[in-house]
Amino acid sequence: MTAATGAVIGSSPAWNDSRNSPTRQSIERFFRNRLAAIGLVFVVLITGGALFAPLIATTAYDYSVLRDALKFPPCVDPKGTLAFPECLLAKYPFGTDAVGRDFWSRLIYGARTSMIVGFSVPAIALAIGLPLGAAAGWFGGWVDAVVLRLVEFWTAIPSILLALFLVTVFGHNLDKLILFLGMTGWVGMCRLTRAQFLALRERDFVVSARALGMSEWSIMVRHVMVNAAGPIIVMFTLGIPGAIFGEAGLSFLGLGVNDPIPSWGKMVAESSRFAQVYWYLAMIPTLCIALTMLSFSFLGDGLRDALDPQGQR
Repeated sequence: MTAATGAVIGSSPAWNDSRNSPTRQSIERFFRNRLAAIGLVFVVLITGGALFAPLIATTAYDYSVLRDALKFPPCVDPKGTLAFPECLLAKYPFGTDAVGRDFWSRLIYGARTSMIVGFSVPAIALAIGLPLGAAAGWFGGWVDAVVLRLVEFWTAIPSILLALFLVTVFGHNLDKLILFLGMTGWVGMCRLTRAQFLALRERDFVVSARALGMSEWSIMVRHVMVNAAGPIIVMFTLGIPGAIFGEAGLSFLGLGVNDPIPSWGKMVAESSRFAQVYWYLAMIPTLCIALTMLSFSFLGDGLRDALDPQGQR
């Protein structure tokens, strides 16, 4: 081989160009979806606000000044004198609630509550549904039959009613709320994992791995689970807005987090008596819930398209 030939081969895109790698192609497919990219931006902002709530909030979430109760946000106060953008730098940029707590600080710490619930509930569902679905799909037989009967039984009970029953009987706080919502939301993850393992266990790469003498456990973890990870990640992401909405609904009914911990759903419930006049008390946390759910939904849709091998054009 001549030096010139070696130089040509060494510079050939087929040898050292990473633009055709599956990871890069998935990233490009994701960012071609504008809604997914926008959703990712908002998810990063909301999650960052939840993580750094003590630095962003102007006061503690439980600090109240009764003489400042029910103050309108300065930018929309009909009697206000501050112009934009000076109103954003006011003492209470988002107004105050009925007991004089800074609404901006309550919103930021409410985002922390929503993010804790949003990520913890799908994690519990994953911890329950993933091993059950993997065992059912991989081993089949009586294992699959037992898991299917358990899934059918759990599906017959509406998850929200079961969560209501559990919090009514055992009490409610943030930890119990996360546990109960996670316990009632594992069925979908179990079904998806089972379907993925059923589809992958007879593929050629699995047969080849068995022929090479690999153990069943090693094949499951190193080969099948890796190939099934894409849909599982997508379902985990799409489960986050459902968990946030479940927490908001229970908190609205008074069965969510306990005072003085803020929650967007509880803030909407507390504002119901004043909503006709002090509309911002209900509208702002409602918009926060809607924006968060849309952002995670767009992110999940983008991940589904990016991780789908058939999505490449």
